[in-house]
Amino acid sequence: MGLSRYFYDTYALVEFLKGNPNFTRYFEPGLGVTCRFNLVELYFTQLRDHGEEAAERAFAEALPLSVETADDLIKKAMKFKFDANRRGKNVSYADAIGYCAALDNGLLFLTGDKEFRGLPHVEFVK
Repeated sequence: MGLSRYFYDTYALVEFLKGNPNFTRYFEPGLGVTCRFNLVELYFTQLRDHGEEAAERAFAEALPLSVETADDLIKKAMKFKFDANRRGKNVSYADAIGYCAALDNGLLFLTGDKEFRGLPHVEFVK
């Protein structure tokens, strides 16, 4: 994943698009990546909250940040999700995949999702 430092959770992508100044510094060119699963969530949230045009625009803007997700990573992520859910945490499929991708690639998982507060390798921002 090159020189990237962060893996962008959907939470971070949405907050950046909303213009949250706490996220601006994390979105310098080359600083982070995401994956298609987060783009699915991004498209849905934008469609739900702002309509199809906004969803299309957000997807197109985030698409260059997307990296491939290996099959073994997906399996690892589903085990993480299963364990997290057993501990009472509500972790989405995309969040689990993103967090495990961040861990596997030595990146910080950039999010403001309360389910990840206090976990290792998380950059928690509100």
